[in-house]
Amino acid sequence: MAKQAFQQWYWSDWFGDTNVARLDPASRCVWFELLGIMSQEGTFQVSDDLSSLARATRTRVDVVAEALKKIDAKAVAQVIENNGVYTIISRRLEREMKRKDAVRERVKRFRNASGNASGNTSCNADVTPDVTDTRARYSETYKEKYIKENPDVERLIAVEAEEIVNLHPRRSDHRASVRAVIDAVWREADRGMPPEAALRMLRDRTVAYAEAVRGWPPGERRYIKGALAWYQNGCYADDPATWRQGKEAETPFSGNHEVVL
Repeated sequence: MAKQAFQQWYWSDWFGDTNVARLDPASRCVWFELLGIMSQEGTFQVSDDLSSLARATRTRVDVVAEALKKIDAKAVAQVIENNGVYTIISRRLEREMKRKDAVRERVKRFRNASGNASGNTSCNADVTPDVTDTRARYSETYKEKYIKENPDVERLIAVEAEEIVNLHPRRSDHRASVRAVIDAVWREADRGMPPEAALRMLRDRTVAYAEAVRGWPPGERRYIKGALAWYQNGCYADDPATWRQGKEAETPFSGNHEVVL
């Protein structure tokens, strides 16, 4: 089972769901456990017999059986029983997964279309001669014009940016890092690189950096640059040969920063 680095959880939705609020504490606990199982398995439903569901939700069989009745009665989820096998379906997760599948399909079509349009542009080209220039803001006029001509591009770039950040070896400040990737895309686009090519370049450079730092000695891994600074400061344009140079002058990270190697 793949480790999930990040997942959004909206407590206001959980506490604001009147159907969930009408459940007794034991049934709410079972439902919370079932949601966790669905998340770990990357699905919107769980199917098993009562004894297995009891073990999975870490409670007794009679508690699970009663909870499923109440979860179904209060319309918290759809519960289907067939020959002793219960299938619990989260309607909300089902909608979310269908929406993500639709977005993923649009991203795929976007990549294919942009790849055909831009040809075989190299992602390793020196697109940022002066790294300090990456701090400059991009042209809002160019961005607005491009979005007007390509209405779906902003949403598709956001999806790609989230995937790129999740590839970085030191993830922190997730939302700000995603925003920094999006800004980097428009900076490179403003210099003449199509947004789709900029995304490919950022993805390739991020993967290359992650692969490089895996070979660093354990004592040097605390100098891995965080995702936010890496994209904001244009470090993706650095020569890979310099990634370990000057590390003594840097300040090691402290606090909660997830390092993925």
